[in-house]
Amino acid sequence: MLLPIAVIMSANLSAAAYDFESDGICYSISSDEDLTVYVAKGEYSGAVDIPAHVDYQSKTYTVTAIGYSAFEKSTGLTSVIIPNTVTAIHKYAFSDCYDLTSASIPNSVTIIHDGAFSNCSNLKSIDLPASLTSIEGSVFNNCSTLDAINVDAGNQTYCSIEGAVYSKDTTTLVYYPSGRKSAAIPDFVTSIGDNAFYGCVNLTSVSIPNSVTTIGNFSFAFCSNLTSVDIPGSVSTIGEMAFMYCGRMTSVNIPNSVTVIGMMAFSDCTGLTSVSIPNSVTTIAESAFSGCTGLASVNIPESVTQICFSAFSYCSSLTSINIPNSVATIENSAFYNCSGLLSVNIPASVTIIGNSAFSNCDKLSTVYCHSSTPPMASIDTFGSGNVIKATLYVPIGSKKSYETQYSWGKFSNIVEMDLSGVDDIENVSPVYVSVRGGSIVVEGAGDDTIVEIFDISGKQVYRGYCKTFKGLAKGIYIVNVGRSASKISI
Repeated sequence: MLLPIAVIMSANLSAAAYDFESDGICYSISSDEDLTVYVAKGEYSGAVDIPAHVDYQSKTYTVTAIGYSAFEKSTGLTSVIIPNTVTAIHKYAFSDCYDLTSASIPNSVTIIHDGAFSNCSNLKSIDLPASLTSIEGSVFNNCSTLDAINVDAGNQTYCSIEGAVYSKDTTTLVYYPSGRKSAAIPDFVTSIGDNAFYGCVNLTSVSIPNSVTTIGNFSFAFCSNLTSVDIPGSVSTIGEMAFMYCGRMTSVNIPNSVTVIGMMAFSDCTGLTSVSIPNSVTTIAESAFSGCTGLASVNIPESVTQICFSAFSYCSSLTSINIPNSVATIENSAFYNCSGLLSVNIPASVTIIGNSAFSNCDKLSTVYCHSSTPPMASIDTFGSGNVIKATLYVPIGSKKSYETQYSWGKFSNIVEMDLSGVDDIENVSPVYVSVRGGSIVVEGAGDDTIVEIFDISGKQVYRGYCKTFKGLAKGIYIVNVGRSASKISI
């Protein structure tokens, strides 16, 4: 009995996709009372002319909308004429219509929903009517040949200048044609709107003027060929997912005017190798740099008080991290799966380290924790495998506190160390660290041995393979060579 029931259910679901078909176009009834219908999901090709009215069961219905995914993946569709009874074009209505070269949008449409024309790779231009009041989300995402979006001069919400869409007062860039390779934003723009460059897959460079103060959510997301961006000192906000999946972007300049780096702002920018976060930023938001697999170094300023959930997770090229004295909380998964991480310096200011914050960091060999009282942590904060081999350095007199704390006690090697720089640290043979002519010199270490130098505050000032260091300011330094730690004074 189960098989026939399943077949009947499947047939009913299929039948429910639309109510009727007329002249090759599928329709669903919106309202029997108002006698309105919308174009429903079907298989379409060639040139389609949608009528304003359609007859069904002795009733005449008015076509008022293009429904969700109505023409999606109709790869043979070349053109469509929409009647002036339609007021809305819904999500993904014409998505993935690769052969669509033109679409006539009448002066009755008031809203075009998210992704309505996404991935229409042969759509070269489109005209938006005076009636339009809302362009929602990434309407023209990945339209790789789209060169011009023209807005009727009578539109009271939007205008177009040289084929790009702006707010009527021109202060906000609303949408940029996704087929273009470069963009110079005019200096009358103060805001780059949400989704403005979303899916501009051909874009390689963009010039942002000093007039811009806000970079909106998703504004440059999925600009897969954007190599670099210079953010001017006028910008205070970088929105959520603003540069997400800009895989070829190798560098980004974040000025000290920026106070907010939004959630996932630079996530999965796999080509990004280094980033300097300005001292105006107080919070590194959720997943802000997650998946930046090429990120080898990051400067976290003293202004930051919180490193949020998954902020640097999956940054597999990150080898060391110095957390400033301003940070109080390292949230769950903040550095999860940073598989190349060798060393981490945790200041005394940190009181809470979240679940899996350093889990799956299997190469982690050195952890410096400056607090005499172990920060609150979970049993999975450091995972399991890496803590067996890692050395945890803690302040003198605090070893027992760490050993008896269920999360920190998992470290097999806990070493007390004067992290304040008062006492000397004995050199471990055969490595010898000395000062000669104002320079720190490391002897007895192999060419492939990593050297780390920290100043008295715990800030890392060097990490690499050099064995002679000139030009350091006078003071006390901790020199870590492999598993050897030395305190040295210049």
